[in-house]
Amino acid sequence: EAAMAGGTGRPAVAASTASTVGAAATQATQGSAGDGTATAGGWRQVDRAELSLHTTADDCWVSLYGKVYDFSSFLEEHPAGPESILKLGGTDGTAMYETVHNLGMLDDFTTELVGELVG
Repeated sequence: EAAMAGGTGRPAVAASTASTVGAAATQATQGSAGDGTATAGGWRQVDRAELSLHTTADDCWVSLYGKVYDFSSFLEEHPAGPESILKLGGTDGTAMYETVHNLGMLDDFTTELVGELVG
């Protein structure tokens, strides 16, 4: 089994990048133009056009269940390898995600949450 980091329930390698990812997610919630546009839940609104711009290993956003996650720093840690997430970059990957994972697994990725998919 992978070593778990500080009671986070996430592998130690993932936890070591959590502060960096968290800072990026916090910055991202300010709106792409710094306008602070947020939903009623306080999340940043991300439309499909913006989501579609984040498709590389250095900048990989995926929408799951109406929320947008930045999985860039998690790609290499993914047990099935980076490609299975990277091919979903810039899209709504909910249908593919559901074939392997359950919604509860996303509870471990709160720091990767960018915002809510709109439009």
